[in-house]
Amino acid sequence: MPMISSTDAASVTIPPGIAFDWAILESAVDTRLAAAASAIPDKYDSGVLFGKQAEVRWQKLRSGMVRTVVVDDAANPAAGSPAPLLEPLEEGRIILWGAADGDMWYEPRIPRNIAEYPAIFRGHRIAAVIRHYRLERDDSPDTFLYRLV
Repeated sequence: MPMISSTDAASVTIPPGIAFDWAILESAVDTRLAAAASAIPDKYDSGVLFGKQAEVRWQKLRSGMVRTVVVDDAANPAAGSPAPLLEPLEEGRIILWGAADGDMWYEPRIPRNIAEYPAIFRGHRIAAVIRHYRLERDDSPDTFLYRLV
């Protein structure tokens, strides 16, 4: 069953043995959609690595620490806080209605243009595939989350 875990550390905590396809990388000055293999998470304030098996989200905190959250469909929780179980629901798509402008992507719902936009997506309408989950908690039975696939 899928698991979720969270850690606060000095740098982004990426669990070993998981393949990621894409990364969304954000800093104060730019946002990038890049192949995960070229992503260097510690250079960005926040971001997401995602693939078919798992998603890693991170955010730099005011304290200088980095909070990393892992949603892993293969039930291999990363080190950190106890991992509650997730009930997988359905998959869906979020269509990005923006438009390519050279190497950049403009999407009105995103505060900054995506500065790096992979060439394989040029000329195509794109959609993010998401997987929905129900978080199994006694104190709040209707807690939902999603991850990019």
